[in-house]
Amino acid sequence: MTARPDPGAVTGPALRSVLRRWATGVALVTATAQGRPTGCTASSFTSISLSPPLVLVSLDRGSRTLAAITGAGAFGINLLGRHHRDLAERFATAPADRRFDGVGHRLVREVPVVDGAMAALVCRLERTVAAADHLLVLGQPVWCDQRGTADPLVHFGSHYQCLAVGTPSG
Repeated sequence: MTARPDPGAVTGPALRSVLRRWATGVALVTATAQGRPTGCTASSFTSISLSPPLVLVSLDRGSRTLAAITGAGAFGINLLGRHHRDLAERFATAPADRRFDGVGHRLVREVPVVDGAMAALVCRLERTVAAADHLLVLGQPVWCDQRGTADPLVHFGSHYQCLAVGTPSG
């Protein structure tokens, strides 16, 4: 008897299809490398603990931003609002050395914080954990700020979407 493939087997494309049905917030992960700001778009950011404060972001092992974080020992999380769709796209697709061109930002504890971000954290690198082709980056927030009440930018169905805050659900 020949074994048949499991029709419900989880392949990379199948998992990607399922994950398209999960809405996530959009953030820019930032760091400083050789005195220059660097960063990337991420939707894999979450809180791990409030006591002590601890957050996590997952980055591809080949990411220049990851290399900057491990080199500097610090990183930023910039939460994006609906008005940041172009910025999210730019940090996801533009060459790494061009992403900050013309982007307003300031350094907080030597970490780039993007002007106009809905909220931002600066974190001390706590540790990294290997997970397949990514590293889970655990950070302890050492600074935070929240600037506005803009509707958040979310990623859903392989597209950037806007979530209207204050809209009651069913």
